[in-house]
Amino acid sequence: MSNDKQLPEGWRMVKFGDMAKHISKRVEPSETNLSIYVGLEHLDPDSLRIKRHGVPSDVEGQKLLVKKGQIIFGKRRAYQRKLGVAEWDCICSAHAMVLEANQETVLPEFLPFFMQSDVFMNRAVAISEGSLSPTIKWKVLSEQKFLFPNKQKQEDFLKEINVLDRVTSLATQSELAIKKFLSAAYWEIFGKRLEVKDDPKYPTKIKANCDVVNLDKLILTKPQNGLFVKKDNTESEAVKFLNVVDCYQNSYSGIDKRDIVNCSKKDIDKFILSSGDLIFNRSSLVKYGIGWPYLVTDTLKTSVFDCHLIRLKVDTSIVLPDYLYIYALSPWARKYFQCVGQTTTMTTISQGDLEGLQVPVPSIKEQKNIVNLFKSAYISQTNFLNLNVSTKSLVLKHISNLMGNS
Repeated sequence: MSNDKQLPEGWRMVKFGDMAKHISKRVEPSETNLSIYVGLEHLDPDSLRIKRHGVPSDVEGQKLLVKKGQIIFGKRRAYQRKLGVAEWDCICSAHAMVLEANQETVLPEFLPFFMQSDVFMNRAVAISEGSLSPTIKWKVLSEQKFLFPNKQKQEDFLKEINVLDRVTSLATQSELAIKKFLSAAYWEIFGKRLEVKDDPKYPTKIKANCDVVNLDKLILTKPQNGLFVKKDNTESEAVKFLNVVDCYQNSYSGIDKRDIVNCSKKDIDKFILSSGDLIFNRSSLVKYGIGWPYLVTDTLKTSVFDCHLIRLKVDTSIVLPDYLYIYALSPWARKYFQCVGQTTTMTTISQGDLEGLQVPVPSIKEQKNIVNLFKSAYISQTNFLNLNVSTKSLVLKHISNLMGNS
């Protein structure tokens, strides 16, 4: 389609270098007065909003100067689809490109959405050079031609995109509000009641206005490590398998992404999960993940659990499984696990470490009230997260359809 007369009305072939200006002003982090640094690790795939950042003192070597409203595009490993619009003057990684809309050709608000489209991203990946860490050169990117709408069509598209984008923004704001609520609720319900004393022999000794007992007093049987799955196990039945990654899910999310593995009947009988079982990560590549809890809330299908997990069956006459799960997510429990975890190639905790966790145990009635509050909040958090993901996906699909079905 080299001849514009063959193109749909309102569309023409445009070089990316005519849409965007490449800004390459460099700055030394130690010499800047700016307070924000954005690295590629701070950019979320398929999200234009930059939700976190570092500071210039975090990094060394020349970085790029960014002005508010300019686009930070990850030119390294473009398949990660990382770009964001700066909300402040800042510096960014030299593994990014800093781009600004050429307003003669494109509306500044439209360019970031165009760059999120499959049309642009697929081309960016295709022109990346290198095998281990493929990177885009501006000289090559600037020469790429795209079928591109005129400004009137850009305005029309923005109206459609912004409706969906506002829903995504509201879902994100709601999700963040619930995180703040949960943080405040933990402090209000647990923090005000706990007296935490640091001790070299025991990382968090606590006192509370209720009984405080070690976890080993709250369980019916000894903790149980999970199943080591044999890859060549053929004389077996296919069952669902809870692994470490699954355990980072919100237990009230209702999402079940468990893998399928083959197990013998003997192993199924020994490691089958039941509703109310409490699972803890006993080994993790990252320290914050150690001791992370997961509550089994259903038994819709036969499921077993991984050898990197520990199962507890709690005495429900003393403590509710939901209450123990909620407390295990508290800052005090998280601190305990990170203190007792032993790190070599992985960080690990033992069954004894798990049994040593101190737990405040109020009455069952009060536990139920606490569970109702936190469970509702965690369910709402999941709902807004799912809404955020689905609307974001809808925005990206709509952008790609607009650019691809012209």
